[in-house]
Amino acid sequence: MARDPVCGMTVDTAKAAGKSVHDGVEIYFCSIKCKERFDVDPAAFSVQSKKEAAGHGMAAGVAGG
Repeated sequence: MARDPVCGMTVDTAKAAGKSVHDGVEIYFCSIKCKERFDVDPAAFSVQSKKEAAGHGMAAGVAGG
């Protein structure tokens, strides 16, 4: 399982609507719309930004994380 970094939804990696690779990390998405939003500006949805916003160490969008 992974977390869509755009909307925060939990995504089954085998059934993900889309996938991108950013900085060598596979990112999974619940919908093509979320993937397109991410692909336009990946930095806006970076794993580090999500960690800071959430205030804990859970990595967003990373499979197995």
